Amino acid sequence: MRIRRLLIAGVMVGVWCLQGQAPQAPIGLGPDRPDYLLSFVVREDHVEPRVVTVRAGKARIIVSNRSGRQGLNMRLVRGPAAVTSRVLVRTERRWRETVQLAPGAYVMEAAENPKWRCQITVTP
Repeated sequence: MRIRRLLIAGVMVGVWCLQGQAPQAPIGLGPDRPDYLLSFVVREDHVEPRVVTVRAGKARIIVSNRSGRQGLNMRLVRGPAAVTSRVLVRTERRWRETVQLAPGAYVMEAAENPKWRCQITVTP
């Protein structure tokens, strides 16, 4: 059953990557709840998805470290400044944070490897 779920999730991420859109799942109602979920997976040689287009709003970002490396310095950057960042220490495999995304161009990246990045376009 678990393998089937993983297979279905992998196919869904693949379809979203091909469409240039990130997995966005409505989260719920309420002023403190995010508008959608934005999920990234760091692999050995890249970040999935590589290109994302989302709408402006409050996003719950989840970054999963599947690279095999520990202590990744992940950051969400807009222009020259980091919007938010996190070092994934030895015991951490996942970073979860809610951020407000305004229209513009962003990059989710790892400082350790220039190949570990995802271009994010936020539309109004």
